Amino acid sequence: MKNEAECSAAKKTEVALAAAAPAGFTFTMDDHDILECPICSHPLRPPVFKCTVGHLICSSCHDKLLDKDMCHFCCLSTVYKRCYTAERLVQSIKVACSNGNHGCAAKIKYYQKEDHEKTCPHAPCFCPETGCGFSGTTVALLDHLCGQHKWHSSNLKVQPMLLDLRGAIIISVCCIQPHDAGSKFKCTLNMETCFVGQYVMKAFYTRSTNLHDGLPTDCDKFRVPSNLLRGGTTMLGVTLIRPE
Repeated sequence: MKNEAECSAAKKTEVALAAAAPAGFTFTMDDHDILECPICSHPLRPPVFKCTVGHLICSSCHDKLLDKDMCHFCCLSTVYKRCYTAERLVQSIKVACSNGNHGCAAKIKYYQKEDHEKTCPHAPCFCPETGCGFSGTTVALLDHLCGQHKWHSSNLKVQPMLLDLRGAIIISVCCIQPHDAGSKFKCTLNMETCFVGQYVMKAFYTRSTNLHDGLPTDCDKFRVPSNLLRGGTTMLGVTLIRPE
């Protein structure tokens, strides 16, 4: 439970209230704790309950109360009832997504902000180069890596794609995206050379990462046999398949 000092701390939050007028209006809220449950500190969302005095509580915490005849906040005897005024308030207040500077123009209900940002397509990915603090969308990150750090980029327009290894020994593949949505592509790496009559192939599902902690070290790795690298340039076939 938050103490009185914490509850009185001024927190400036720009919010938009969906009013009856089509354009709505904006205002500043000094303390957004009033939009949060005082027990779990999660944003209030319908249904909202109040005690006889008027202290609010979310439905999840209300259902978990062992003694519903006493207010959790003021410790007075009470009968909890739905607070429809508070429900209308939290339904009306909208806030901007934290990824607005990366292109997200969404205005979401305050209690849905966290859920929205968990899947927001404009959430940033991060530059893995040491000492570089760049962050941006996947498109912006690709432009940054190629322009600022001179990374090589190839567009996957045909399947399979051939890559020039230029002496590489170990190859890893990962999917760069803002959210860890699990395996996004099935990747097949294969190499065949007539010079030594050898064929090597490996298939796996790519790991997703936003590169916040740098390039991942636990991706599946394709080790190129050293004898395939003899005699000049070696080409690697790469096939990516999006799961159904």
